Amino acid sequence: MVSLLTDMLSNRKFKVFIGDKNSKFRTLNNGMPQGSVLSPLLCNYIYSSDLPITKFRTFICTDDLALAFQEKNFENIKQSSTET
Repeated sequence: MVSLLTDMLSNRKFKVFIGDKNSKFRTLNNGMPQGSVLSPLLCNYIYSSDLPITKFRTFICTDDLALAFQEKNFENIKQSSTET
């Protein structure tokens, strides 16, 4: 499994195409490969383990993250959102 993840996240290259022109290949040093079945699972694991503990309710689906908070007025939300 470690070998699979290492292969998946290393030695990745990309090229940019604009019209009929393209760049030379560059090395991609971060991020998750798109289109892989494992990417959403790894992304959720990374997001959920790195999120700080706050009063926000967290919703994670694949690589999307949403935070929800409920208070009586905006000032309370503003104050509570800066507390940990």
